[in-house]
Amino acid sequence: MSKILHLINFIMQVAFGERKDKQMRLHYYKFPEGTSRDVMKEYGLNDGEDTLGGISVSEVKKLIKKYGGVGYTMHCERDGTLFETTPITLRGNNSKFKYNRHL
Repeated sequence: MSKILHLINFIMQVAFGERKDKQMRLHYYKFPEGTSRDVMKEYGLNDGEDTLGGISVSEVKKLIKKYGGVGYTMHCERDGTLFETTPITLRGNNSKFKYNRHL
């Protein structure tokens, strides 16, 4: 699913109270320039798409190790709006963000 469709789906779920997991973060992995179409199709991406969405941080880190590329997390408000995007790195813990504004 494209990044925009994934984000729209997430916002609709939050708006209508259908989010059961209360997840306030969406994780994405973007394949590096020049990655073969066969590799991207293996992960379910169509032509013109280069970003996987809705995957775990662990999966993003595995893909970065295997293919390179970048990973990032979109942090969302309870109403589904985006308030920050942070990179996912191979080293360290990527869950240091404090959600004080949600409490």
